[in-house]
Amino acid sequence: MTDTTAAERRPAALLAGRTHLGTPVRVVRMDAVRTAPEGSAGTVLVADAHEDSRAICAMLLRHSGFVVLEAWTGEEAIRLAHAHRLDAIVMGPVLRGVDGMRALEVLKQDPATAPIPVVVLSSVSGDEHERRARAAGCAAYLLKPCPPLQVLNTLRALTERREAA
Repeated sequence: MTDTTAAERRPAALLAGRTHLGTPVRVVRMDAVRTAPEGSAGTVLVADAHEDSRAICAMLLRHSGFVVLEAWTGEEAIRLAHAHRLDAIVMGPVLRGVDGMRALEVLKQDPATAPIPVVVLSSVSGDEHERRARAAGCAAYLLKPCPPLQVLNTLRALTERREAA
């Protein structure tokens, strides 16, 4: 790993030897993680312009064993998809800058990111919106409010299917 600054080492020093619910706390710099650590459910990117939605989804996935990266712009989602080995992406259709549908199209047109399953988690209902997402290449389209178990089951099914391939 590269040399770290004092600010980067500080969280690790503060948490050294600590536990949470009996499990040792481990600090992982997200910019250093390229693949999911051993024993995790996989690495998922959550991209949503709505901070609360993104935070709730990320918390649910982390609690369920996933390593989670977060983006609030389409450009950031595309950059993170290229920089990390992702098992899946959960994306809202509304992102700042490049919107979620356009980001989905860009990811599916690139051979490096096309195999990553993308779940569109949207508050916009309607056949036309879902048709556009599916035409762009989403693997699943879920409507908010969506039961947490439905999000988890969808992601698990998609990541298991990808591992089997």
